[in-house]
Amino acid sequence: MRMSSFLYEEVPPVRPLSVAAIEEIGRCFLDQLSPDVLKVPQPLDVAKLSEVTLPQYGIHTIPASAEELGNRAGATDPKGDGDVNILVKEEVWDDLVEPPPQCYFARTTVCHEVGHAVLHVPTLRRHMLVTGVR
Repeated sequence: MRMSSFLYEEVPPVRPLSVAAIEEIGRCFLDQLSPDVLKVPQPLDVAKLSEVTLPQYGIHTIPASAEELGNRAGATDPKGDGDVNILVKEEVWDDLVEPPPQCYFARTTVCHEVGHAVLHVPTLRRHMLVTGVR
């Protein structure tokens, strides 16, 4: 089994999803957490989603230093059995509230990591529980 790393610790790989599956999961996610963006095309308020909405569901986005993240812009911690922590480089976090185009990379990075938290963390946690890896 090929392993990847979360901040220098080994985590198992997960199966890829089809584009159609990802689009449907994204639509369901938005339908529950930000339905207005599906009714009238508009930018998703990623800063509000990260700071207000997702913590209610146990997903926390936390600014992190370059020393913590190395060359990564963000990382999602799959360990534990409670809340999920997403680390985002401090300058990326700060750019979330900047006007376009400066906010684009930050918005994409945070949404990418939220995708990991929603799609992969439950699977990884089940795997770690079964194999005894914590």
